[in-house]
Amino acid sequence: MPCRCRWASCSPGIARIAPGLDTPMILYCASGMRSASGVRMLAALGYTGVHNAGGLGQAVAWARQRNSGT
Repeated sequence: MPCRCRWASCSPGIARIAPGLDTPMILYCASGMRSASGVRMLAALGYTGVHNAGGLGQAVAWARQRNSGT
């Protein structure tokens, strides 16, 4: 489920969006720095299915690679 949130307001509501600690999540932002912070924050909350796709360009390339099966 696509979700956009600001990190300061994200942690209180994350359990509603992703109730399982193993819920797959892919984070990205413009440069990859905020998504890396988000991965650390979610890991500190106990989430294990979190992947940092990096910056927007990296995220697009990652998605294309996953969709192509290579």
